[in-house]
Amino acid sequence: MSNLAYKIQQKQVQEKKQKVQQQPQTVVVPRSRVTRGEKLLWVVLTCCFLMASIMVVSNYASIYNTNTEIQKIEAKQNQFAKTNEELSFTVKELSSPDRIMQVAKDKLGMTFSDKNVQVVRN
Repeated sequence: MSNLAYKIQQKQVQEKKQKVQQQPQTVVVPRSRVTRGEKLLWVVLTCCFLMASIMVVSNYASIYNTNTEIQKIEAKQNQFAKTNEELSFTVKELSSPDRIMQVAKDKLGMTFSDKNVQVVRN
């Protein structure tokens, strides 16, 4: 009898194991606190921020280049203005009546006579 009781006990243990195995096991999937939509939003916002940063930096670089060109052009303009001023001073100096009289006498051998001068008025 002892053998029979052992077999019954063994059957009961096996039935319990089968019941435990037959029960569907629930798998707990750990979920993160950040959803897919939030991740997508973060990626989009990061991309927008990077693009805006690149645009700002490129605009500043182009502004810097433009200002450098403007300064170079202004320096050339100042140089030309100075040259023009020097040339106009030279023209005034060379066109003075005393100098013209001197050149006429020395180089061309002309003489000045008050009898041949006529005054014209408008």
